[in-house]
Amino acid sequence: MSNILKNQNSIFTFFLVSISIFSFILVAYLILYPNNLGTKFALHDFLVASTFIAVCLFGAIASVYPKTCGKIFSWKLIKTTNNLHSTKSNFKSHHYPCKSFLNHILKVGKNYLCATCTGLLIGAIFGITGTIVYFYGNFQINGILFLVPFGIIFLSYGLFQSLIPKMEGPLARLFAGILLVLGSYIMLISLDIAGSSTFISLFFIVISIFWVYTKIHLSQREHRKICLNCSKKLCNCSEKITYY
Repeated sequence: MSNILKNQNSIFTFFLVSISIFSFILVAYLILYPNNLGTKFALHDFLVASTFIAVCLFGAIASVYPKTCGKIFSWKLIKTTNNLHSTKSNFKSHHYPCKSFLNHILKVGKNYLCATCTGLLIGAIFGITGTIVYFYGNFQINGILFLVPFGIIFLSYGLFQSLIPKMEGPLARLFAGILLVLGSYIMLISLDIAGSSTFISLFFIVISIFWVYTKIHLSQREHRKICLNCSKKLCNCSEKITYY
């Protein structure tokens, strides 16, 4: 039964990664070859900007309160007694300070933060600021060819960082969170510059939510592998009893 669950989850992971890569290509095609992207509604700027800002705000809240959001959406979070420190008072991450998760934890002063969540928070701040400046500040960008490669590179690294060898440290995870949001923002404004319709722009935001979901799935899969390979017996980590 366990092997069946593992195979099913591997197939699901392959499905998510494949759809993500296909969506990268699709969005890039719509930007570079904007033959007929439909029409814009009268409230196009307001609808697109407010929707993207709302998504960024929710992501920022989720990154600050991952435990609360995890309970709402039934995400399995790490719980372990294998602590590095005797106190958790300065521990702000949903990863408890376990030695197996040192590469996932970012130390800022006396506080211990989840590196990826911190990156998503910083990226959300940049995304919100950039959206306001672009849609409401009459900020003009001439040409989009130079933007698209950056958007694709940022998105690819942000989404698949956990699959890249030797990219496992907290700084690598921090930048992955930042670049995932920045890449989404770059592609959004590139679509707008290309003249995309309101529907396509809103559909892109839905795709960006799918990318975040894929990122969460890949992270959880990595967490489960770490816990399943852990030799510690005195550990109540919920991931040990799950599959990957």
